[in-house]
Amino acid sequence: MEILGLLGDVLFEGMRLREKRLEVVAGNIANASTPNFTPFEFSFEKEFQRAILGLREEIDLKTTSNRHMKESSETEIKGLSQRLSPQPKYRAPIGMDRNLVDLEEEYSIMVKDSLIYKTLSQLFAKEVYLNKYVLDETGKV
Repeated sequence: MEILGLLGDVLFEGMRLREKRLEVVAGNIANASTPNFTPFEFSFEKEFQRAILGLREEIDLKTTSNRHMKESSETEIKGLSQRLSPQPKYRAPIGMDRNLVDLEEEYSIMVKDSLIYKTLSQLFAKEVYLNKYVLDETGKV
């Protein structure tokens, strides 16, 4: 996402992380009636926050205005979704089949992440539109 810069990278990777967690949750829900199934969780918030905070150190603010940011070619944000993997979620068995899936918890994660994904995708679409607008207007000069 070189054209969109850091904000585009953050939004895009945020969407990829939410999408990956939704896939894990969907797998958990699909196996809710499988005996002895151990569900998985995909936790990325701490790594994502660390990567976001690391951006401050990567950006050198030697510019003509304090509102300008120097582009960083590689950040810890890029590829974060590929570096993290789902982990087993251990807890006491829920039913007689010794299945560990808590459907209420899985559904609540799914709803929350779906809403956040939709919000991120709308922000990403606006960022793409604004970049396109700037590029179109630049060509008119």
